[in-house]
Amino acid sequence: MDILVSSDRGYLRQTATMVYSLAKRVEEEIKVWFLDGGLSAKDKDAFTSLLGDKLGVTVTFISLGDDLLASLALPRNISHISVATYFRLAAPYLLPEHLERVLWLDSDIIVKGDLTPFYNQDLDGLYLIACENTGGKGDETRLGLPEGSVYFNAGVMLMNLPMMRSRCGLEELLAFCKENKDRIPLQDQDLLNLLYSDKRKVLRGGKYNCMSNKSRPEAAVDAAVVHFAGWQKPWKIRWQDGFSHYWWEIREDMGITCAERMTRALGNMWKALGINKLIRLVEMPFNWLGARVRR
Repeated sequence: MDILVSSDRGYLRQTATMVYSLAKRVEEEIKVWFLDGGLSAKDKDAFTSLLGDKLGVTVTFISLGDDLLASLALPRNISHISVATYFRLAAPYLLPEHLERVLWLDSDIIVKGDLTPFYNQDLDGLYLIACENTGGKGDETRLGLPEGSVYFNAGVMLMNLPMMRSRCGLEELLAFCKENKDRIPLQDQDLLNLLYSDKRKVLRGGKYNCMSNKSRPEAAVDAAVVHFAGWQKPWKIRWQDGFSHYWWEIREDMGITCAERMTRALGNMWKALGINKLIRLVEMPFNWLGARVRR
């Protein structure tokens, strides 16, 4: 199973946690293609040692080069997402040509079920297969997508690399990104929906992409993927909720640090006292206003 990820140092721990959770659920060999956002040799060694030596995961780091990095330095409209999210746009031109399919997984994901059925879907004639952006309203209209199109969330995305390369070359892709950079409040996810607006399959329901910011905790029970979309991240003190235990269970298995134990303990205390709910109520009008401005 070929997996695509990208990260800078700021999200390396989360990327390792996601891949670790995947390796615990998939029996076949896992090959990780890592689009490198400026990691040090020490960072790479630690990542490879954890996943390769302990779980047998093969990791290949791919450097983008200064020119490509500069070209992909597109707007950051969402504060908790780094510029590394844009790297996947160039993946069809960076991965080996013999590779026909790759499964992109966001770093803020925990895999809790077998992804083999999703990975082995028929991609013939399709650019990609992804899941509906649950709870999104009006994104198709906002972007001017073809009638009948369903806007997808790009957190879990099976990519048909030869088809994507046939869509356009790298220079055309970069020009497309530059031309549309002022109409993408949801960043590269908007670009992917625009670029591959046809010949894609969008799955309904949350089995393979249960988004914690748009679902109730019971929806995750039978889900294969829990996606901590939005700014509600389980590694932050204030966001201990009905989904966060999935992340902490994997961290415990990996060997949790003292600092992480303190974060979780404080977060659970805040939850018990209702402090996190109070903060959410205070933030609600500002989040609503920000969403209106982005649209």
